[in-house]
Amino acid sequence: MDLAAILVKIAGLTLFLFTARSIYKHFKTKMARKKVLAATVPAGQGQPAPGSKPEQSKIEHALNAFLLYAWFIFMTALSLGMIINN
Repeated sequence: MDLAAILVKIAGLTLFLFTARSIYKHFKTKMARKKVLAATVPAGQGQPAPGSKPEQSKIEHALNAFLLYAWFIFMTALSLGMIINN
């Protein structure tokens, strides 16, 4: 195996590790936020506190989530492709 192939495999492994770390942190934050909201907001009262920052609309949230997950899938496929196919 030549030096270029080894460097590509190392780069692919590095990208994969950073992507896996990002996915883990995303879901960890998402679950923690869900627990905090469940503990602080009583059932049926979803009104934001006065002076709090405005939340995203549902369309905006859906598009952001789609782009985030599409990016995670792309980076995972790219990094694994760099490791396996080279």
